[in-house]
Amino acid sequence: MVLGLILSSNAYAEIIFKNCDLSPNLGKTDIKVFLEKNVIEMHHYDDEDIRIFAIEKTEGSNVYAKRLIGNPSDSEIKEWSTHDQNRYFNLINENIDETFLLNYNNGFVRSILRLHNGADQVFVDIFKDDNPKEQIETNCKVVNLYEKTEDTVSTSSTTQDQQYNSTPKFALVEKDKFYYKQLNKYSRMPEAVLCISYINAYGWYKREKKQAIKYEVIETRGINCDRYMDAAYYDKQRRSNEIADATKKAFDSGVDAAYGVTPESQRGNKMVCTTQRIGSSGMAKTTCRQK
Repeated sequence: MVLGLILSSNAYAEIIFKNCDLSPNLGKTDIKVFLEKNVIEMHHYDDEDIRIFAIEKTEGSNVYAKRLIGNPSDSEIKEWSTHDQNRYFNLINENIDETFLLNYNNGFVRSILRLHNGADQVFVDIFKDDNPKEQIETNCKVVNLYEKTEDTVSTSSTTQDQQYNSTPKFALVEKDKFYYKQLNKYSRMPEAVLCISYINAYGWYKREKKQAIKYEVIETRGINCDRYMDAAYYDKQRRSNEIADATKKAFDSGVDAAYGVTPESQRGNKMVCTTQRIGSSGMAKTTCRQK
Protein backbone atom coordinates (compact mmCIF):
# COMPACT_ATOMS: atom_id res chain seq x y z
CA MET A 1 0.00 0.00 0.00
CA VAL A 2 2.81 2.40 0.92
CA LEU A 3 4.60 1.81 -2.39
CA GLY A 4 1.39 2.48 -4.25
CA LEU A 5 1.00 5.81 -2.47
CA ILE A 6 4.59 6.75 -3.22
CA LEU A 7 4.27 5.95 -6.92
CA SER A 8 1.06 7.94 -7.22
CA SER A 9 2.16 10.91 -5.11
CA ASN A 10 2.44 13.14 -8.17
CA ALA A 11 -1.29 12.88 -8.93
CA TYR A 12 -3.32 16.05 -8.53
CA ALA A 13 -4.60 16.72 -5.03
CA GLU A 14 -8.24 17.68 -4.69
CA ILE A 15 -7.56 20.35 -2.04
CA ILE A 16 -4.32 22.16 -1.21
CA PHE A 17 -3.60 24.18 1.96
CA LYS A 18 -0.88 26.58 0.84
CA ASN A 19 1.95 28.17 2.83
CA CYS A 20 0.81 26.94 6.28
CA ASP A 21 3.03 28.27 9.08
CA LEU A 22 3.50 25.30 11.44
CA SER A 23 6.48 26.81 13.24
CA PRO A 24 8.35 26.00 15.36
CA ASN A 25 7.83 22.27 14.71
CA LEU A 26 7.44 21.95 10.93
CA GLY A 27 7.96 25.43 9.52
CA LYS A 28 6.25 26.51 6.29
CA THR A 29 4.30 23.63 4.78
CA ASP A 30 1.91 22.87 1.92
CA ILE A 31 -0.69 20.24 2.76
CA LYS A 32 -2.23 18.31 -0.13
CA VAL A 33 -5.50 16.49 0.58
CA PHE A 34 -6.52 13.46 -1.51
CA LEU A 35 -10.05 12.67 -0.37
CA GLU A 36 -10.54 9.75 -2.76
CA LYS A 37 -7.32 8.09 -1.58
CA ASN A 38 -7.97 8.96 2.10
CA VAL A 39 -4.49 10.49 2.55
CA ILE A 40 -2.84 13.87 3.05
CA GLU A 41 0.69 14.85 2.00
CA MET A 42 2.81 17.21 4.10
CA HIS A 43 5.30 19.11 1.89
CA HIS A 44 7.79 20.89 4.16
CA TYR A 45 9.65 23.87 2.69
CA ASP A 46 12.78 23.81 4.90
CA ASP A 47 14.07 20.33 4.05
CA GLU A 48 11.85 19.48 1.06
CA ASP A 49 10.59 16.50 3.04
CA ILE A 50 7.27 14.84 2.11
CA ARG A 51 5.29 12.72 4.55
CA ILE A 52 1.98 10.93 3.96
CA PHE A 53 -0.68 10.48 6.66
CA ALA A 54 -3.92 8.49 6.53
CA ILE A 55 -7.22 10.35 6.72
CA GLU A 56 -9.05 9.02 9.77
CA LYS A 57 -12.44 10.62 9.04
CA THR A 58 -14.19 13.61 7.48
CA GLU A 59 -17.05 15.60 9.02
CA GLY A 60 -18.55 18.39 6.95
CA SER A 61 -15.56 20.45 5.80
CA ASN A 62 -13.31 19.04 8.54
CA VAL A 63 -10.63 16.48 7.61
CA TYR A 64 -8.96 14.50 10.41
CA ALA A 65 -5.65 12.74 9.66
CA LYS A 66 -3.19 10.72 11.71
CA ARG A 67 -0.86 7.71 11.37
CA LEU A 68 2.22 8.15 9.20
CA ILE A 69 2.11 5.72 6.25
CA GLY A 70 4.63 7.08 3.75
CA ASN A 71 7.81 9.13 3.36
CA PRO A 72 8.48 9.25 -0.42
CA SER A 73 11.18 11.94 -0.16
CA ASP A 74 13.46 9.62 1.84
CA SER A 75 15.52 7.71 -0.75
CA GLU A 76 16.75 5.18 1.83
CA ILE A 77 13.24 4.19 2.90
CA LYS A 78 12.19 3.80 -0.75
CA GLU A 79 14.79 1.05 -1.14
CA TRP A 80 13.33 -1.02 1.69
CA SER A 81 10.85 -3.83 1.21
CA THR A 82 7.17 -3.11 1.82
CA HIS A 83 7.34 -5.23 4.98
CA ASP A 84 10.26 -3.24 6.41
CA GLN A 85 8.61 0.07 5.52
CA ASN A 86 5.43 -0.92 7.33
CA ARG A 87 7.42 -2.02 10.40
CA TYR A 88 9.22 1.33 10.43
CA PHE A 89 6.04 3.42 10.17
CA ASN A 90 4.28 1.25 12.77
CA LEU A 91 7.18 1.83 15.17
CA ILE A 92 6.85 5.60 14.75
CA ASN A 93 3.07 5.52 15.19
CA GLU A 94 3.36 3.37 18.32
CA ASN A 95 5.60 5.98 19.95
CA ILE A 96 4.52 9.33 18.50
CA ASP A 97 0.99 10.68 18.20
CA GLU A 98 0.87 13.21 15.34
CA THR A 99 -2.62 14.32 14.31
CA PHE A 100 -4.03 17.01 12.03
CA LEU A 101 -7.37 18.79 11.70
CA LEU A 102 -7.90 20.67 8.43
CA ASN A 103 -10.99 22.71 7.56
CA TYR A 104 -11.19 23.47 3.85
CA ASN A 105 -14.05 25.91 4.42
CA ASN A 106 -11.92 28.49 6.24
CA GLY A 107 -8.33 27.19 5.92
CA PHE A 108 -7.94 26.43 9.63
CA VAL A 109 -5.25 23.85 10.48
CA ARG A 110 -4.46 22.32 13.85
CA SER A 111 -1.35 20.15 14.35
CA ILE A 112 -0.88 18.11 17.55
CA LEU A 113 2.39 16.34 18.33
CA ARG A 114 2.97 14.33 21.50
CA LEU A 115 4.67 11.19 22.81
CA HIS A 116 2.63 8.11 23.65
CA ASN A 117 2.77 6.93 27.26
CA GLY A 118 5.60 4.43 27.63
CA ALA A 119 7.39 5.57 24.46
CA ASP A 120 10.83 4.07 23.74
CA GLN A 121 13.75 5.98 25.22
CA VAL A 122 15.13 6.93 21.80
CA PHE A 123 11.92 8.87 21.04
CA VAL A 124 11.94 10.42 24.52
CA ASP A 125 15.48 11.67 23.88
CA ILE A 126 14.49 13.10 20.47
CA PHE A 127 11.61 15.04 22.03
CA LYS A 128 13.87 16.25 24.82
CA ASP A 129 16.41 17.60 22.32
CA ASP A 130 13.91 19.11 19.86
CA ASN A 131 11.44 20.34 22.51
CA PRO A 132 8.52 20.56 20.04
CA LYS A 133 5.34 22.52 20.72
CA GLU A 134 2.46 20.15 21.45
CA GLN A 135 -0.26 22.08 19.59
CA ILE A 136 -0.04 24.55 16.72
CA GLU A 137 -2.96 26.36 15.09
CA THR A 138 -2.76 28.41 11.91
CA ASN A 139 -4.78 29.53 8.90
CA CYS A 140 -3.78 28.74 5.31
CA LYS A 141 -4.92 29.74 1.85
CA VAL A 142 -7.03 26.96 0.36
CA VAL A 143 -6.99 26.00 -3.32
CA ASN A 144 -9.90 23.66 -3.96
CA LEU A 145 -9.20 21.91 -7.28
CA TYR A 146 -12.28 19.77 -6.87
CA GLU A 147 -14.44 22.88 -7.21
CA LYS A 148 -11.91 24.55 -9.54
CA THR A 149 -11.82 27.71 -7.45
CA GLU A 150 -9.47 29.34 -4.97
CA ASP A 151 -9.55 30.68 -1.44
CA THR A 152 -11.84 29.56 1.36
CA VAL A 153 -14.46 27.57 -0.52
CA SER A 154 -16.87 25.15 1.15
CA THR A 155 -17.84 21.97 -0.70
CA SER A 156 -20.16 20.90 2.11
CA SER A 157 -23.90 21.47 2.20
CA THR A 158 -24.31 21.22 5.97
CA THR A 159 -26.11 24.05 7.72
CA GLN A 160 -23.11 24.72 9.91
CA ASP A 161 -20.77 25.23 6.94
CA GLN A 162 -23.29 27.44 5.13
CA GLN A 163 -23.79 29.67 8.18
CA TYR A 164 -20.17 29.99 9.31
CA ASN A 165 -17.74 32.35 7.67
CA SER A 166 -14.67 33.67 9.47
CA THR A 167 -14.91 36.96 7.51
CA PRO A 168 -18.62 37.48 6.73
CA LYS A 169 -20.37 40.50 5.23
CA PHE A 170 -23.38 41.76 7.15
CA ALA A 171 -25.77 44.56 6.33
CA LEU A 172 -25.52 47.65 8.54
CA VAL A 173 -27.28 46.89 11.84
CA GLU A 174 -29.60 49.52 13.31
CA LYS A 175 -28.43 50.41 16.81
CA ASP A 176 -31.81 50.26 18.53
CA LYS A 177 -32.94 48.92 21.90
CA PHE A 178 -32.74 45.32 20.64
CA TYR A 179 -29.17 45.91 19.39
CA TYR A 180 -27.86 47.18 22.74
CA LYS A 181 -29.65 44.42 24.66
CA GLN A 182 -28.07 41.71 22.52
CA LEU A 183 -24.69 43.47 22.48
CA ASN A 184 -24.63 43.48 26.28
CA LYS A 185 -25.69 39.81 26.38
CA TYR A 186 -23.01 38.61 23.94
CA SER A 187 -20.31 40.80 25.50
CA ARG A 188 -20.76 38.92 28.79
CA MET A 189 -21.09 35.48 27.19
CA PRO A 190 -18.17 33.02 27.65
CA GLU A 191 -15.93 32.79 24.60
CA ALA A 192 -16.72 29.15 23.77
CA VAL A 193 -20.48 29.60 24.13
CA LEU A 194 -20.43 32.73 21.97
CA CYS A 195 -18.39 31.07 19.21
CA ILE A 196 -20.53 27.92 19.13
CA SER A 197 -23.69 30.02 18.97
CA TYR A 198 -22.22 32.08 16.11
CA ILE A 199 -20.84 29.12 14.12
CA ASN A 200 -24.13 27.22 14.30
CA ALA A 201 -26.25 30.41 13.91
CA TYR A 202 -28.47 29.46 16.85
CA GLY A 203 -31.77 31.29 17.31
CA TRP A 204 -34.72 31.89 15.00
CA TYR A 205 -35.96 35.41 15.95
CA LYS A 206 -33.98 38.09 14.07
CA ARG A 207 -31.26 35.52 13.37
CA GLU A 208 -29.31 37.56 10.81
CA LYS A 209 -29.25 40.62 13.05
CA LYS A 210 -28.11 38.51 16.00
CA GLN A 211 -25.36 36.97 13.86
CA ALA A 212 -24.12 40.45 12.92
CA ILE A 213 -24.05 41.52 16.58
CA LYS A 214 -22.27 38.31 17.63
CA TYR A 215 -19.65 38.89 14.94
CA GLU A 216 -19.16 42.49 16.11
CA VAL A 217 -18.55 41.26 19.67
CA ILE A 218 -16.20 38.50 18.47
CA GLU A 219 -14.15 41.06 16.52
CA THR A 220 -14.14 43.54 19.41
CA ARG A 221 -12.97 40.89 21.88
CA GLY A 222 -10.36 39.60 19.42
CA ILE A 223 -11.66 36.02 19.53
CA ASN A 224 -10.64 33.37 16.99
CA CYS A 225 -13.67 31.07 16.69
CA ASP A 226 -11.92 28.61 14.35
CA ARG A 227 -10.69 26.63 17.35
CA TYR A 228 -14.31 25.86 18.34
CA MET A 229 -15.34 24.20 15.06
CA ASP A 230 -15.21 20.69 16.57
CA ALA A 231 -17.17 21.70 19.66
CA ALA A 232 -19.79 23.43 17.51
CA TYR A 233 -20.25 20.33 15.38
CA TYR A 234 -20.86 18.05 18.37
CA ASP A 235 -23.10 20.60 20.10
CA LYS A 236 -25.22 20.77 16.96
CA GLN A 237 -25.44 16.97 16.83
CA ARG A 238 -26.47 16.87 20.51
CA ARG A 239 -29.22 19.43 19.97
CA SER A 240 -30.51 17.57 16.92
CA ASN A 241 -30.76 14.34 18.93
CA GLU A 242 -32.60 16.13 21.74
CA ILE A 243 -35.11 17.63 19.29
CA ALA A 244 -35.69 14.21 17.71
CA ASP A 245 -36.36 12.65 21.13
CA ALA A 246 -38.74 15.45 22.08
CA THR A 247 -40.61 15.13 18.77
CA LYS A 248 -41.04 11.38 19.28
CA LYS A 249 -42.43 11.89 22.79
CA ALA A 250 -44.86 14.54 21.52
CA PHE A 251 -46.03 12.21 18.75
CA ASP A 252 -46.55 9.33 21.19
CA SER A 253 -48.57 11.57 23.52
CA GLY A 254 -50.71 12.79 20.60
CA VAL A 255 -51.48 9.22 19.53
CA ASP A 256 -52.41 8.27 23.12
CA ALA A 257 -54.82 11.19 23.33
CA ALA A 258 -56.35 10.49 19.90
CA TYR A 259 -57.10 6.89 20.83
CA GLY A 260 -58.33 7.69 24.32
CA VAL A 261 -55.61 5.75 26.11
CA THR A 262 -53.05 6.75 28.67
CA PRO A 263 -49.35 5.94 28.25
CA GLU A 264 -49.96 2.96 30.52
CA SER A 265 -52.88 0.63 29.74
CA GLN A 266 -55.20 -0.81 32.37
CA ARG A 267 -52.93 -3.84 32.66
CA GLY A 268 -49.96 -1.61 33.36
CA ASN A 269 -48.41 -2.12 29.91
CA LYS A 270 -47.52 0.68 27.52
CA MET A 271 -49.68 1.19 24.42
CA VAL A 272 -47.48 1.14 21.29
CA CYS A 273 -48.82 2.55 18.00
CA THR A 274 -47.42 2.21 14.48
CA THR A 275 -48.37 4.02 11.26
CA GLN A 276 -48.11 2.43 7.78
CA ARG A 277 -48.71 3.73 4.26
CA ILE A 278 -51.38 1.84 2.26
CA GLY A 279 -50.63 1.30 -1.43
CA SER A 280 -49.80 4.27 -3.66
CA SER A 281 -52.75 6.40 -2.53
CA GLY A 282 -50.75 7.99 0.25
CA MET A 283 -53.34 7.03 2.89
CA ALA A 284 -52.07 5.97 6.29
CA LYS A 285 -53.26 3.30 8.72
CA THR A 286 -52.42 3.48 12.43
CA THR A 287 -52.71 0.46 14.71
CA CYS A 288 -52.07 0.26 18.45
CA ARG A 289 -51.30 -2.67 20.72
CA GLN A 290 -50.22 -3.26 24.27
CA LYS A 291 -46.53 -3.90 24.67
